[in-house]
Amino acid sequence: MKLKHEHPAVVTERQRIEYDRFGPWAYSVRASDEMPPRFDLWYEELKDSTIILKLPRAVERRDTKPGNDLYEGLLAVTHNGIVYLNLSQGEISRQDIAFNDIAAIRLVQDLLYGQLCIDLVDGSVISVIFNTVSADIFDTFIDSVRMSCTVGVGNPRFAPVEHGPEPSDEDMLFLNLLNALRKRVASLSLLAYQAPCLLESKKNARRSLVGFVARLLRWRLDGCLLTASPSELIILIRGSGIPRISKSKGFRHEAIYLPARPFQGVTVEHRFLANGAPIHALHISSIGHNYELLFESDPSYVLSSL
Repeated sequence: MKLKHEHPAVVTERQRIEYDRFGPWAYSVRASDEMPPRFDLWYEELKDSTIILKLPRAVERRDTKPGNDLYEGLLAVTHNGIVYLNLSQGEISRQDIAFNDIAAIRLVQDLLYGQLCIDLVDGSVISVIFNTVSADIFDTFIDSVRMSCTVGVGNPRFAPVEHGPEPSDEDMLFLNLLNALRKRVASLSLLAYQAPCLLESKKNARRSLVGFVARLLRWRLDGCLLTASPSELIILIRGSGIPRISKSKGFRHEAIYLPARPFQGVTVEHRFLANGAPIHALHISSIGHNYELLFESDPSYVLSSL
């Protein structure tokens, strides 16, 4: 459904207040006067939602003025699912997403760049870009969706057991991410953890000039972490999740939340890099999507828990 609106001819006091508050952060809507004026039509329907987020346009405040459209989207978690309203070229489109249609929710952060991805069981992805100054409120949004996706699961889908090891004090990123996750998720078990590491070359690398050069390259895994509660899997990945040669450290990390219902299974694949270093890929399948974690050592021990 698309509705077209015209810009207001007169700037109201409410629009001036909205302009004064405007910045790169997402806000929660808790009252009708906090709703972006363009989305007023939907307030009565959405006012009882668990959470409503209004998403700012990617524009500098100095390039706007009172009465402009300052928010381009609205995300609401209702009793039935997620409602996503998006303003583009003067028109508002609407998507309704049932909880059973969600294969996973992913949250990517790279310095100030943030991306919320909703992976659907039909293989499609809904993506929302945001400034990471709003990361906390997106965690709250995700937790609202998680609670609804795991309602009615019944008997525990997973039988998580603490395998460890825990991230070391030197690995501050994973340590902090895991500690923050434990505060949000009840009965969380750490199934597997791959610390950032260099992958050493092996003798069975290709015996050629290409193989010789490959053996000299310093391949690196940025690390990953697999956790589970009785009704969901939660994955933390540093970087892109694939081996890289670059010496510079990336700041990208991703959290992936997989509810139990669309979960299909886990397999382990053994591979070799160009320099002969062995790696082990843990494949996690959900309806419509597949996720991969790479380990230096064989992670097959987690299969019994999943």
